[in-house]
Amino acid sequence: LDDFADDVAAVIDAFGGPATLVGHDFGGQVAQMVAYLYPDLVSSLVLAASPGPIQPKPEPATALRRVFIPELSNTDHLEAVALALFAPGNDPVAWFDGWHPTLAFAQAEAERQIAIEELWARLRTETLVIQPADDLIVLPENAELMAAQAGDLVQVVTIPGAGHALLPEQPEAVATAILGWLRAHS
Repeated sequence: LDDFADDVAAVIDAFGGPATLVGHDFGGQVAQMVAYLYPDLVSSLVLAASPGPIQPKPEPATALRRVFIPELSNTDHLEAVALALFAPGNDPVAWFDGWHPTLAFAQAEAERQIAIEELWARLRTETLVIQPADDLIVLPENAELMAAQAGDLVQVVTIPGAGHALLPEQPEAVATAILGWLRAHS
C-alpha cells in the first residue's frame, strides 16, 4: 500500500499539490495512505464505496470473487458482476470487461498489509464518504461506523439507486455530491 501511495504522492508533488484525492474502494485506501504518509500533499479526501471492517454476506462476496475468473462464460460473468457490483435494475454491461487478475492479486496483497481500522485511526484529513445505498460489497454500515469514529472529519452522503459500482450507476449524483462538498470546503 505504501508503494501505491508513494506513486500518487509523486504525481501530486510533480503538479505542485496539495490535492483533493478521490478514490473508489481500493483507491480510497490508497488515498487514505497518501494522506497519512504525505499530509502536506493532501487537502481533503473523497472516498467512494470505501471498505470497512463489516464484511459482505457470502452470496455477493462469492459473486465478487467469480468476477475475476477468466474461464467463466460471458453470461456467468455478467451475472456475477450484476450481483456483486450493481444495484437491482442497473445495467452491469458498463463493467463487463476490464478485469485484470494480476492487478486484483496486487490489490489483495496491498490490502493485507494494513487493517482498515488502522487506516481509519490515522485519518486526520477532512473526508467526504460517498456511500452507495445498495452496496452489497461495502455495506452502508461501514460508512456510518467510519463517521462515528472520525467525528467531524467525516461527512457521509448516501447515493440511492447505486451498488458498489456507483460511478457508472449514478454519475450525476456522485458529481453533485463531490462538487457541493468541495465548494463548501474551499
